[in-house]
Formats: sequence, structure tokens, C-alpha cells
Amino acid sequence: MPALPAFSLITVTSILDVASCTTLRRVLAPAALARRGLSVGEGPTGTRCEVPVGFHPLLAGLAERLAAWVGLPLEADATIRLRDCRRGQGHPPHHDDYPAQGRWLVATAAVYLDACEGGETTFPEAGQTITPAPGLAVAWLNLDAEGQLVPGALHGMNPVRRGRRRALFCFFYASAAEVAQAAATAANRTAETSATEPALIAALHPVAAARWPVPRTLHLVVSAHLPETTRASLVAAARQRRIAVVECDPDQPEGTVDRAAPGDLLYSPSTSLEARRLERALWQPGVGCFDAGPDGPYAELHDPTGLMALRGVPQPRSRSVSEADPAQVAALVQWLGGLPVVVKVSGGEGGVGVMRADTFEGLQSLLEFLVSQGHRPEVQTFVPDAMHWRAVVVGERVVAAYKNPIKDNDFRSWPSGDDADYGTEAPPAVTAAALAATRALRMEFAGVDVLEHPSGRVYVLEANCPCYHPQAEHHGVDVAGPMVDHLVALADRARTSAPISLKTSAPSR
Repeated sequence: MPALPAFSLITVTSILDVASCTTLRRVLAPAALARRGLSVGEGPTGTRCEVPVGFHPLLAGLAERLAAWVGLPLEADATIRLRDCRRGQGHPPHHDDYPAQGRWLVATAAVYLDACEGGETTFPEAGQTITPAPGLAVAWLNLDAEGQLVPGALHGMNPVRRGRRRALFCFFYASAAEVAQAAATAANRTAETSATEPALIAALHPVAAARWPVPRTLHLVVSAHLPETTRASLVAAARQRRIAVVECDPDQPEGTVDRAAPGDLLYSPSTSLEARRLERALWQPGVGCFDAGPDGPYAELHDPTGLMALRGVPQPRSRSVSEADPAQVAALVQWLGGLPVVVKVSGGEGGVGVMRADTFEGLQSLLEFLVSQGHRPEVQTFVPDAMHWRAVVVGERVVAAYKNPIKDNDFRSWPSGDDADYGTEAPPAVTAAALAATRALRMEFAGVDVLEHPSGRVYVLEANCPCYHPQAEHHGVDVAGPMVDHLVALADRARTSAPISLKTSAPSR
């Protein structure tokens, strides 16, 4: 198999004549585009507009020439991006590396409509600079024969110093199979015609192209109340792995929702009822999610404490209370091992809803009030002198574990602010309990709270999915990366075992 050059770059000067450039500058003026109903955006990198190829005959002809030059076809509804830059506007170096609907952005072609001072297209890794001139075109491969990024394809734009730089960008997407076919066709055409300028795609060997990675999308259910750190770390982890991200708003209007495709990833860090409904609307067999089992997020877990007890997970004794009869409360206290006891009400965060009762009179009045307000509080044995651990489980391993010391003048714990607490490996008993709790609840990701008593005994308090994973990342422990990697593994497993494929649109929520 011939080796692909470190960087493939083609430049020509005859793709457009000066008269054609003048015409395109006029018909593609931002004001003219806006009058035709196209969306024109402004930003620090210039004015931008996605212009349909059929907008003007010159544009359609240019698209045909670029497609033949690159060696990949453009879709019927393809657009060409206009970027109109003025003094001071430029673009930082970046790769064109975006998956879309199961295809990769394989190649990019740019055509300049102006000459200006500054505004050069730079390829810092390849050591090349292209100076804009009317009609000049440049095209490059973004991916190599293995489907990996070509380092030399890193490119940017120097700020315009004087004048105006208008350029047209054409992006060529293709699947691995399409790349293999196009590469073979281009290579055969070159061999048959002895072409001096073979199609750019001919540099990709068709056999190697068949081993390209599968393009994926992470569907992330993001509510307005979600911490920005949660969203940002997951998006960054996905993009580092060349996975597209679609952020889904659980508060969107009622209606149909496009389900994620088999092989895609799905996660809802938002905990609202609407977020859970949207997660179900997005899921189908073959989609990777943290809900283990064939029913994915459609499976309901009504009694996690009872299920963990059934599976032998060590927990403090606890019982929910539906009425505050004094005799029953007294018997409960005796069964729990005496006072003090912990009273929990669901729905709070950061320790809100977790209370301690040190006297029978205080416990009795507290339960009477909570029951009268419609709560079903849980009363739990108090474990004194214990260290509270948070263990973050992903799959079959604990990827982060840290201590939560007791607050001053409080019995509740709080995440440590000491970096050393995040680099310490949890005791084996804590790790084993966290893994057992996660498996018992049929989850692939969970934040598990474990009490470690000085005697060595451990007790699981709860296991939550979702949980606030950036806490460990604030102290240098990567959690989002393992989360995304495991979702990929789950998607691969689910896609190969998916028994059915649902419709692309879900029923109204």
C-alpha cells in the first residue's frame, strides 16, 4: 500500500477568471443574500453565509469543477460557505474535522474572490502560506488513509490588514465506503488517462479507507439549570475524541423528536422529569447509554435501597415512614440501633434534606411535620466517626474517588478542597462496595456515596446517575473522558446486539 504524504496540497490559478470573481462578489454581497432570505451571520471571523450551490449558475459551475478536482461529489442540497472578512478579522488555526450523519469531512476547497493585504491562509504544521488572489483556489485533505487527522491540514487565516477578503469554502463529506470507492475511481482514471493533476482523493488508498473510524454523535440533554462545568467537560471530551455533540433542550415545545441513530451516544446529566422524557424519546436499541439492560432509559428503578439489599450491598439500616405513630416510631428507633438517627427527604442537593435527630421528641415532631407535608421520609441508622467517600464508577472501574470531610458544626460531609484527597486511592472495601452498588442498580455510571467506619466496615448510602462528575476534574482527575469512552463501548455492544430499529421520529412527548 503506498504511503500517504504527510500533507497533500493543490493550488491553481485558473479555476475562476477575474470577470467571474467580480460577478460573484456582486451577487454574493451580504445585503443581496439577506434580501434573498438567506441567514447572514456576523462575528470576529467575518461575515458568514451558507449559500446553496444552485443560488447562481457561476456558483453551480464552480461547485462542479471543485468536485472534479477533489474527486468527491457534492450532494444536491450542498452549500458553499461565503466568508467575508474586513480589516482586523482573521481565524485561529484549526482542523476541519466534523462528522455529520455518518460521514466525515474528508476534504476542503477554498476559492478567493479578492486580493488584499494580510488575510493569508496559513498551514503552520506544513510551513505553507497561501496569499489570496482573485480566482486562486486551494484544496487539502483533512484525513489520511487511516481516517486520522492529517497534522499538516491545521490551517488558519491571518488578520486582514488592508482591503477585504472574500472567499468561498466547499466542504466534502463522505463515509469510509464512499472514500474507498472514490479513491479507487480516481486512481484508475489517473492510470488510464495519465492525468497530470489527479483528483486529490486519489491519495487515499481504498483498502485503508475502509478502516476509518465510525462517525458518532453524542446527544446531550442539557437543561437551563445544568452547571456549565458539566456541559463543558462532556463536550470537550467528546470533541477530543472526534465525536459530534448535539445539545438537546428538554424544555423544547412538544412534538416529534428524531431518535439517535444506532451507534450514537446518549446521556442526560439533567435530572428533571422533562429531561428523562426527552432521553427516552431520543433512545432506541443500538444507542449507547448508561442505563444497562435491553430497555435502556425506559426501565424504571422504584426501590434502589431494596434492590441493593437484595444483591447483598452493605447499607445502613433504613426504613421509609408513611405515618408518625409514636409507638411505631419508638419500635423503628430500637430496630435501627438507637438514637441518633438520620432522616432523609428526597429532592435536595448538597446535603439539603438530610437531617439528624438526637432525641425521640425531636424525631417525633420532625416526622409528623414531614408526613403532614406529603413526604415519605427515610429514617436511617447513624454511623458515627465514619469517613464519607464519593466513588465515581464508570463501567467496571472506579475512575475517581475522594473524601468528603465533615463540615464544621455539622454532621454532614462536604467535598474536599485538598488536591491530595483526589489522588489517594480508595480502600479496596470502598471500591468493591461502589462497584457492587452500581451493578445492583443496573447502571453503567454512578456517583456512589460510601461510609468507611474506623472498624473497616463500609456502608453504601446511595448511588446516583447522573451525578456531578466535574468535582474530581477540578482537582485534575479526568472523568468525562472515561464516560465518553465507555459510552462508545456501550454503543458498539448495543449496535451489534440491537434486535430492532425504531422509527426515526418518536411520538409526541
